[in-house]
Amino acid sequence: MVVEDRYSAVFKLDRVRPALVADGLAECQVRWPSVPVIFAETRQLAEEWTYRFLAAPPSPAEVRVWAQREGHVVSDRGRVPGRLVEAFLRARSGDT
Repeated sequence: MVVEDRYSAVFKLDRVRPALVADGLAECQVRWPSVPVIFAETRQLAEEWTYRFLAAPPSPAEVRVWAQREGHVVSDRGRVPGRLVEAFLRARSGDT
């Protein structure tokens, strides 16, 4: 979740209680810890962060879970073979 403002702006809101918004953000982070909450001061910074986040490579742990679920033999430690990363990316994009 990308918020186009500073976190401090939450406490300057006048149409809603700032504490309600801050509590809601904290609850979201606790309930969905794998969903990052990013505060970007401007739309340009928000777009830049989003672009880089979406272009980032998958984590080895994410590829391992997928590979094991798909029946591939993969070590629980060390580097994930490039062929599995490529297969993961193809599967994620819907290509075969």
